[in-house]
Amino acid sequence: MMALKCREPIEDAIFHTNQGIEYAANIFHASLVEPKLKTRTSGKGRCLNNANAESFFHTVKTECFYQLKFSDMKDVRQEFLSFIRFYNEERLHSSVSYKSPNDFEQLEA
Repeated sequence: MMALKCREPIEDAIFHTNQGIEYAANIFHASLVEPKLKTRTSGKGRCLNNANAESFFHTVKTECFYQLKFSDMKDVRQEFLSFIRFYNEERLHSSVSYKSPNDFEQLEA
């Protein structure tokens, strides 16, 4: 929801997910109807169908969450938002010529 507030996705943009149960929930799918987003999830054992999303979730877990201990959900939320800012604004990505996603997007616009 925060991403939708910050960005205006094009119609039929794809929301990539892993196979987490939270993405199968009806309430989650209902939240994608109004912004007209499609979902895509890999089939079991077929991670290459959704490699970008799988890579992202792996990165979040290994570079952020596995490294820390949290006292409550407020701490989790704060750390996650901090990591997303870092991931988009500073972290270099090999898939976009070792630029941050924000820098790559600005160059391509």
